Amino acid sequence: MLVEKLIHALQELPKEKLIFVFDDFHHIRQKEILESIDFLIRYLPVNVFLVVSTREDPNIPLPVLRAKDELVELHQNDFRLNERESLQLLQETEGIAVGPEDLMRLMENTEGWITGLHRMNSFCEPTR
Repeated sequence: MLVEKLIHALQELPKEKLIFVFDDFHHIRQKEILESIDFLIRYLPVNVFLVVSTREDPNIPLPVLRAKDELVELHQNDFRLNERESLQLLQETEGIAVGPEDLMRLMENTEGWITGLHRMNSFCEPTR
């Protein structure tokens, strides 16, 4: 099995931290690939970490990883700014003065996403 060879090769490497990143994991649907990744997760050396970027919970044993405290999860809302953070970004980084009503409208339109808030600087006058 190819995954077993990969794990063996990883065990032979120097014990420095190594990180694998699987981006757009939600596109993986094939049972064989998911089983291979599950196997990889269960037998990764302690110095090897796996980062999975996905738009939905992946079909891997998340409950087992949670129970073993071997999982750090960041969800969509973890990347959104709250009102205070949005105001700070607009004032300190973008130099934009925003009143409470405008801030509420911005929050509704951008949902606190940094990119949307950054784009607002092309529509507002800087205060600096």
